[in-house]
Amino acid sequence: MVNRALGIPVVVVGALALVLASHEYDASVPRPHTVPQAGDARVAQPRCGNVLWSADHDTGDLSQWYEGDGGGEFNSGSATSTASDDVARSGRFSAKATIVTPHVPETSGVRLFRWTESHFHQEACYGAWLYFPQQYIVPLWWNILQFKSRSGSTLNDVFWSLQVGNRPRGPMFVYLNWWEGLSIEGPHQDEFGGRSYSQTVKDIPVRRWTHLQVYLRQSSTFEGQIIVWQDDVELFNMNGVRTRYPSGNGANEWSVNNYSDILSPSPTTIYIDDAAITTASVEPSSAGASGAR
Repeated sequence: MVNRALGIPVVVVGALALVLASHEYDASVPRPHTVPQAGDARVAQPRCGNVLWSADHDTGDLSQWYEGDGGGEFNSGSATSTASDDVARSGRFSAKATIVTPHVPETSGVRLFRWTESHFHQEACYGAWLYFPQQYIVPLWWNILQFKSRSGSTLNDVFWSLQVGNRPRGPMFVYLNWWEGLSIEGPHQDEFGGRSYSQTVKDIPVRRWTHLQVYLRQSSTFEGQIIVWQDDVELFNMNGVRTRYPSGNGANEWSVNNYSDILSPSPTTIYIDDAAITTASVEPSSAGASGAR
């Protein structure tokens, strides 16, 4: 049974039929609604200001993610995270995140979390540079960045995530996902169920660093906004959306991940470097590369 807790890709490559045939999943569970890209991409510089926290990993470990007890590593399944000198965007080290799939239990995940900054800043920019050493095949879902929210002492759910899928001819790309498992209205008012937002603006480069940056204005109603840039090109601009639960401890919490239940080839490794959270000043906008509802 596939763990569908973190979203489903927009595109499933036909060549994956043999892989999928060996992986049991529940076809009766409805897939999230896919909203196609609307409009042309526009180059936009995030209005991100002062650095609140950063990790360049040149301490030779992942201790920067733990600073002030405001985050850390949360791994599951067959997953390892470590500082590595295999490749780095700056300095000598980056974070190396490796998972093995499929295996038991179903999912494997490296999650590098920060929560202090989002607890104190309703608006902020969250960014990291990622390096994919090779092309990977994504049969179902692959979560590389997420914003979670708590509700009381029991629920801790993903609201928004960046996922990786494959285009029909194979290249990897990033899409935006609202988790279909949420039993709450959203992402917009009068909407329910999962949503995946695609784009044809940018692919994920292989063996080259790419910068993913997200502006988040948190809201437990429908006054939130999420803007996604890849290498300073705006991919998504979702305004008037919900991002979190209304409970007192529901402030969004951010993580950069290597998280999936089946990828090929396996083991699957990505590298993360120069992560940062900054103050933000972004004018709300109802338009964007994928602003359609």
